[in-house]
Amino acid sequence: MPFDGAPKIPASHPTPVLDRLIEFFDGGRRWCQGKENGPGGKRCLTQAMTELRARQRTEADHSYRYILRAIRATTRHRYLIEFNDNCSGYAEVEQVLRHARVLAQADMRG
Repeated sequence: MPFDGAPKIPASHPTPVLDRLIEFFDGGRRWCQGKENGPGGKRCLTQAMTELRARQRTEADHSYRYILRAIRATTRHRYLIEFNDNCSGYAEVEQVLRHARVLAQADMRG
């Protein structure tokens, strides 16, 4: 645990990061498309991940890999930024994040 009391999330556990991303976006109220930062603290998927990791003192957690796998399995997009900027809306983003979480949990079980 760091000196400020914030726990470090182990590198082997991407699901807490995925859960926090879903929480951060607050049903889409804090998500934006076409730019990194929007009004009122809105963030694109990439920027939200960067800020969340910095704030939570998260080590390399592989959540990016699971999100990318979920994007490629469920959409026509190939890259995270391309997906964020061209998806149909936040519902699709949340669907991908939840699918990424399922993939991560399945891998953790063995």
